[in-house]
Amino acid sequence: MSEKTDPIVSAVAKRAPGLSGKLSRLVNILREASPSVVAFSGGADSALLAYVASAVDPNVLCVTAVSETYTPDELEAAEGFAREHGLRHARVTTLELKNPMFRANPRDRCYHCKKEMLIELDRLAKENGCKAVLYGESMSDMRDFRPGRKAMKEAGARAPLAEAGLTKDDVRLLSKAMGLKTWDRPSNACLASRIEYGMELTPELFAKVAEAESMLRKAGCAQVRVRVHGSLARIELGSGCGISQKKLAGIAKRIKSLGFSHVALDLEGYRSGSMNEA
Repeated sequence: MSEKTDPIVSAVAKRAPGLSGKLSRLVNILREASPSVVAFSGGADSALLAYVASAVDPNVLCVTAVSETYTPDELEAAEGFAREHGLRHARVTTLELKNPMFRANPRDRCYHCKKEMLIELDRLAKENGCKAVLYGESMSDMRDFRPGRKAMKEAGARAPLAEAGLTKDDVRLLSKAMGLKTWDRPSNACLASRIEYGMELTPELFAKVAEAESMLRKAGCAQVRVRVHGSLARIELGSGCGISQKKLAGIAKRIKSLGFSHVALDLEGYRSGSMNEA
């Protein structure tokens, strides 16, 4: 399909001319995969995928998985995006913590989580006559340690953004050109990714992490992680976070009150997948 004949490609060609080829490939992949179910978390990657897939075929079903590993704020953001853009949206509840393999938090934890989610996505795909399950992984994600990718491949799910050659930077540029508010949304991941491998995953631990990160965001840090190592909470702050030492000390006391014995500031700052560095 050419840039001239496809509306969504021609609409952004002038604003992101260097990406029209990749966007054309994405549109062709999505047209081939339709009707489809899109795993939609509301983050920048899945939002672009859901938006373009729905432009290609309004019958695409965008599905948000709800569980204790994600915060209510993330669900609200996903539902708000779906309403704003008229997406066909549904949500399913997944019960990862009932799986002892996930709860034990091994290095392949993500595999067990994604496998649980895919059971629900496959069910919805069959109920709605969809022939593909799609998820928002980009080329940039290929460099990270992601055991969940194995579960996706085993289930035959597809990653159209990566197939089209789109990187994380490409996703943000295209999203901005399309007027999507998610273009600069900070990267996020499930709360389990904050917990040191081998520590048992519990709803109480997730709640502590979510509350600690909320404190830091309210203080002015858009990109933040609170990583848990036993009784130690390790804080990673993104660039541009200008919290004063005095305010950080006050937040550290509040985080300790959640049940941590020590709170440390990581001098390397925020980086995706830092739990895999060791």
